[in-house]
Amino acid sequence: MADIMDYIDWRGDIGFDEVHVNEVDGLIFSQLIYVQMKPYMPDAKKSYLTIKQLSSLYCADHSDDEIEQMPNLFRHSARLLQKLAHSRRYADCILRYYIYDISEKEESQFSAVTIELPDGTYFISYSGTDHSVVGWKENFNLSYLDETPGQNKAKKYLKQVAAYICNDDRVINDKALLAFEMGFDQRELMETAIKEFFGDYPFEIIKDINGKDRMLFIYYNLK
Repeated sequence: MADIMDYIDWRGDIGFDEVHVNEVDGLIFSQLIYVQMKPYMPDAKKSYLTIKQLSSLYCADHSDDEIEQMPNLFRHSARLLQKLAHSRRYADCILRYYIYDISEKEESQFSAVTIELPDGTYFISYSGTDHSVVGWKENFNLSYLDETPGQNKAKKYLKQVAAYICNDDRVINDKALLAFEMGFDQRELMETAIKEFFGDYPFEIIKDINGKDRMLFIYYNLK
């Protein structure tokens, strides 16, 4: 069965100016967040790298043998990073505002990165939980808490990134498409967050091939 690696082989030579960001791109960016970027992007506000640059730094620190010994989630993400770095579609995408926040006290696991595409689109990728003890605890907390610390941090991150983008002197267009990968049961949560942070700006929720909510597009006016 074909997977995202095959998609990169098939479509990786087509720029975002030719084919706009879509659901499969969203899946790819949502997997990429599981690469540990903290050593290479230590300052959440100032650090940035292209995917190609991150891959070069990451591979200099991790041999193929080391990558093969990683748990599945991290191994697949590392291999994905390597493949994206050699793709015309993805290599020059810029990674910004990387956050890696793990709290045993809060029992929360939060990681996010904003990906600036060559066509001016910003895509925010949030991580889910992983195989760690903190991740398992947060999974259980999701079953009875109205909101976990990680979800609250995700809303704050969205607001902060929107402010950064609005104050960025490089922004020459007053329109932006904000794209997010979302959980299939998060429609109400995301609609509430949009109303709180973006007011009446139009948005669209895209379903995946199984008919479940998966991608959120917000048509945002920066001015």
